[in-house]
Amino acid sequence: MRYSAKVLARFIVADPAVRTYADIGRKAFGNRSTHFISLLFCMELFTVTVALVTLYADSLGEPTTTYPALSQLTGFQQKWSHLHILLTFIKFLV
Repeated sequence: MRYSAKVLARFIVADPAVRTYADIGRKAFGNRSTHFISLLFCMELFTVTVALVTLYADSLGEPTTTYPALSQLTGFQQKWSHLHILLTFIKFLV
């Protein structure tokens, strides 16, 4: 862990314009690595978003399984969970 911090510090001291991980990758591996590192970051953010949407949708669907009277009253338990997944995903897009 210390070695990584020292290497990162050297990059930043050598070039104060280095601000993002893509800049650090360009400095370490050349210009071609910038797009790859940016793609990896976007993929990571997308996977975290999917995980959070799944977590929130499961949590929001819990009242229908905990309180069966609610699902009997509404009559659409399956549609209820799909609606929560859709609304949660839209919340993250906005």
